[in-house]
Amino acid sequence: LADYDETNSEVLAWWKFDELNRTLNDGDSITTVSDSGPNGLTLTAANGIAFDADGLNDKGMAIMTGNDDRFTTPDSDSLNWGTDLLEMYIVWKPSLTGAGHTQFRFYDKRATAAQQRVEWYHNIASGRGGTNYEMRIRRSSLKIGNNFQLTDGTGYIHSVGQVDGTVDFYRNGTADGTPSGSVTGDMDNNGVLTIGNHTTSDQSISGSIGEFIIIKHTATGASIREKIEGYLANKWGIDLPSGHTYETDPPRRSSVYTG
Repeated sequence: LADYDETNSEVLAWWKFDELNRTLNDGDSITTVSDSGPNGLTLTAANGIAFDADGLNDKGMAIMTGNDDRFTTPDSDSLNWGTDLLEMYIVWKPSLTGAGHTQFRFYDKRATAAQQRVEWYHNIASGRGGTNYEMRIRRSSLKIGNNFQLTDGTGYIHSVGQVDGTVDFYRNGTADGTPSGSVTGDMDNNGVLTIGNHTTSDQSISGSIGEFIIIKHTATGASIREKIEGYLANKWGIDLPSGHTYETDPPRRSSVYTG
């Protein structure tokens, strides 16, 4: 954690589903997931999410069935990034079965209004067992990533972040789509944050989640995207593009860095 809480950046939440192997065996039901970040945002599982002890690269993952399963945590003032810039990262492995639909990675809305706050999702075209997805984030503006052919059971690192006034997507360390749009950080923090599904309807992920990270950094501070990608790729056995700073080696570790 000390490697990523830098002068111009701050970890808001960091859920490592592989570390459930400390208390769970393969096939066990997940009840909660601890936050490895500084804010203690524990996730609570709903609707029968199981632990896969060997989900990806000999590490455990949470199996999302696409059957209205989800993780939730009460929203918190610690997630209000204000004028700072937001970055989110997910390691996931799609399960390409069934009909196509919108699948939410992150959904956060205020409790007292119908307007969504921040949502990050992808659309699976031609059925979940089809070939393509497109990735979006929305609040007042909409950002759309490129269509991309998925491979069933393959691990991916997807990230979204605000850079130089736009929202940018990355897939396995490669830019995905044309930067555009914006995300407002004025969160009311009186609702529920949902991981892996929409808050009020079943638009859940079909596949497995290994890790989810939320970071903010100041407008003048550089993104630490490559550092996070390097950590995730080397941990989960996912290839980064040639020339990536951490293509072959993870970031140098300090006393707190694990993985």
